[in-house]
Amino acid sequence: MRFENKVILITGAARGIGLSAAELFAKERGMVVLTDTDSEKLSDSVNKLRSQDLKVEGVSLNVTNRRE
Repeated sequence: MRFENKVILITGAARGIGLSAAELFAKERGMVVLTDTDSEKLSDSVNKLRSQDLKVEGVSLNVTNRRE
């Protein structure tokens, strides 16, 4: 419960290390915002975590592009 009432933003969170980190933070009761450039995979990952009753949101964006 270390992250209760905290918001955690994770980039590259649709798969791999980013997704694993998102899951760990969410299990510690943080509100996790997942971001990734692959909106389809991001949606799948958000749904996977929500099916575990974890508080997550997904935002499709490219953090390397200032215009998006």
